[in-house]
Amino acid sequence: MNVLRPETFKGQSSGKSSVLESVVGRDFLPRGSGIDTRRPLVLQLHKIEDGQTEYAEFLHAPRKKYTDFAAVRKEIQDETDRITGKSKQISNIPIHLSIYSPNVVNLTVIDLPGLTKVVVEGQPETIVEDIENMVRSYVEKVST
Repeated sequence: MNVLRPETFKGQSSGKSSVLESVVGRDFLPRGSGIDTRRPLVLQLHKIEDGQTEYAEFLHAPRKKYTDFAAVRKEIQDETDRITGKSKQISNIPIHLSIYSPNVVNLTVIDLPGLTKVVVEGQPETIVEDIENMVRSYVEKVST
């Protein structure tokens, strides 16, 4: 697995999710103010033959194919809220998403919450340490 590791962070939003969308060629990640990535997103890209319809599948929703990438965004948000609530909390429980497209290479990446040094309203006082520990748990793996 590969993990995007920006060297510098200026708050929680540093464009990691936008990079992933550029790689896929689709807008499919939640957007908003503050912390958007609140659970790890294990994104597996699978190259399919030209002419085939691209689609997405979630591990938590087996056999359901998403061809509308706005619906993928909504499902990521809904699944995040299911575990964290509609708050600014984070969770270590990953969301697994596979995207099948003729426009990608076979690749697995993990989108993680951005490192922060400032606690914002609605976040636990331990958010800085919680995110650092989550990121560390991924980047310290030998396979990374």
